[in-house]
Amino acid sequence: MISVMIADDHAIVRQGLKQILSETDDIKVTGEAETGFQAVKIAPQ
Repeated sequence: MISVMIADDHAIVRQGLKQILSETDDIKVTGEAETGFQAVKIAPQ
């Protein structure tokens, strides 16, 4: 299983990427962030 965290400041882009990735069985979106700072903060989790 591939774990992916999406980081983008546009909610629509994050939602679209999440939808596209959800169509692949071996990819799981494990987190989302609006900023780079948020991404770095939640990445270790």
